[in-house]
Amino acid sequence: MKVLDYLKNFKWDIIRFQTDKSLNILGAKIVATQKSCEDRLKKLLDEKNENKQKLEQLEKKTGNTLN
Repeated sequence: MKVLDYLKNFKWDIIRFQTDKSLNILGAKIVATQKSCEDRLKKLLDEKNENKQKLEQLEKKTGNTLN
């Protein structure tokens, strides 16, 4: 999605980030959400790298037996 389209179609999540709360509370919730997303992304990247290494090891084993 292009940035301009995102900005044009942006909708505030009122349920998650209630506008009647103070900016400190909203900021803390946004930071917590960002940290949670970063943690999930890191976990996914770690799993991807682990699977990539396992695949490379299997390819090496298979390559040696075929020769």
